[in-house]
Amino acid sequence: MTKQDYLELLVEKIRSTTIATIGADGHPQTRVIDMMLYDEQGVYFLTAKGKAFYAQLMEQGYIALSATKDKISISLRGKIKNISNEKLDEIFEKNTYTPVIIKYPFWQMTAKSPNAIYACINQRQAVCPQEIKKQSICIDWDIGSIINQIAIR
Repeated sequence: MTKQDYLELLVEKIRSTTIATIGADGHPQTRVIDMMLYDEQGVYFLTAKGKAFYAQLMEQGYIALSATKDKISISLRGKIKNISNEKLDEIFEKNTYTPVIIKYPFWQMTAKSPNAIYACINQRQAVCPQEIKKQSICIDWDIGSIINQIAIR
């Protein structure tokens, strides 16, 4: 198999991976991240600038990645590079299941503004980063139901 074959398997078949970095305490830290896109340059994923994971990536510049699904297993390690918004449109086109990405700029704005409040109504995805938890209202409910109830009254 070629490098491209492995990257295709990683993105198209497996998708969810475990990425390891070194935490601020000097110990290994892992998190599950979806691989969103691949090309001849490598594999692409997203994270928010306000997260500890982003800070670790920028500081360390390397990751170890493991993934397994349906008797397929892949492990990689290598250098990472921040490409900013370079492939964002392509990633969103290909990954229509990623509405949480819309929340990232709002999380960042809330983190930078001590008087701001982040509000989210989203069934099964009413979440926010720990950094803004005290400034957040997260309601795990279907927004359509809430609007219908308000409209009925």
